[in-house]
Amino acid sequence: MRKLIRDKIPEIIESQGRTANITIAGEFDLPVLAWEKVLEELNEVESSKNRDQFIEELGDLYEVLDKYLEVMEITKEEIQNSRDSKNLKNGAFTKNFVLTT
Repeated sequence: MRKLIRDKIPEIIESQGRTANITIAGEFDLPVLAWEKVLEELNEVESSKNRDQFIEELGDLYEVLDKYLEVMEITKEEIQNSRDSKNLKNGAFTKNFVLTT
């Protein structure tokens, strides 16, 4: 198993008397590992059992999305500009429309 982990996880593992086998992600591995972590966290959001867990998992998702944006060299301003442009073109989600077929 190879997955991106938070910075303090090796310390936490070792404080429990276990060995943390870690490597440092390279520039070619990092985008894939970060995206896999986004998907993992999204799944955990979806699997949340209650509001508190949902909020905690959303926090994790935000954290790893920030990392993914950093890895992909995408700024929050670029995303906001894209969002604004799309909202002008197609609207937002304020009216709660549902398309049925």
